[in-house]
Amino acid sequence: MGIDSFEQIANKTVQQVTERTYDHGTAPRVIVSSVVDVNAASKEEALRLSNTILAAMNGRDRLEHARCDFLFYEQEGRVRFLLWGSPGFTSTMMGMFDAIA
Repeated sequence: MGIDSFEQIANKTVQQVTERTYDHGTAPRVIVSSVVDVNAASKEEALRLSNTILAAMNGRDRLEHARCDFLFYEQEGRVRFLLWGSPGFTSTMMGMFDAIA
């Protein structure tokens, strides 16, 4: 499965993003979901933020079954990150968002 371009992701609806599910046979015992909103003044800033977060995702353990999707709301100047994964993954990602803040 390839990564969608920023334009493809920015144009997805929440329904399209949340349709993805875990295979029950390989899913971790505990899954945490989080929504993080970050103010972004432009598409360029939103792209920089998403690239930073996705780079952190690329360094994770592939067996962890974690994922991060994002949506850009241009009129609101906001990027919304949707996270799913283990408590450890979520903690690590929240540390990334704390550094951005």
